[in-house]
Amino acid sequence: MSMESDLQELVITKGELRHLTGFDSFRFSLIIYFTILVVLIETSVAERPRELNASIQAFGDRKISTILESIFKIILSIVQSLKLTDFIRKKAKNSLTNLLIDVKNHNKIVYKINVMDQLKSVGNQVDLNDRKNVLKALKITRENLVKALKTNRILRENPGFEADSFSVDITSIQSLQISEQSSEYAALFNQALQIGISIQEDIDNGLLE
Repeated sequence: MSMESDLQELVITKGELRHLTGFDSFRFSLIIYFTILVVLIETSVAERPRELNASIQAFGDRKISTILESIFKIILSIVQSLKLTDFIRKKAKNSLTNLLIDVKNHNKIVYKINVMDQLKSVGNQVDLNDRKNVLKALKITRENLVKALKTNRILRENPGFEADSFSVDITSIQSLQISEQSSEYAALFNQALQIGISIQEDIDNGLLE
């Protein structure tokens, strides 16, 4: 089933992300795969297959290939056998990697809502009362991510520039009301809020670090 148009507008596509980062296709692929590797390192072994599939989808591919899955398993084994986990974690502290993880989490929420829409469309009981406000929160989050990625690119391309502080719009997300705090949408809303907080932390820590 196709995704609703209001959800399609919220996805940060692979092409848009490449444009925002300003990398050529090869370097872009490298940094995306490095970001996924970082995510997998921080994920429990049992959850890694699911997280790998979700991450690949979030960065623009609908379905993970068996070959790609095998490659990541081999890389993870090498990383662990050579005790490179801490080294990779240290390398991952730069703000672009963190922002890409935020993009992954943002898109992941959008795809979750798409699944809920599909379940509703075939007759399942899915409470859609808070859908509108969650989408509003995701719209703000998307705008914050685009702003942060553009800022990161400008500062990377102008390394001598002394940047003042930047901020993102978290207050507008917090002002939205969720009717049922125990609902699935409440959980997604809180995840969107956490992404906003994470973006601000990335900015506070320095977009070039």
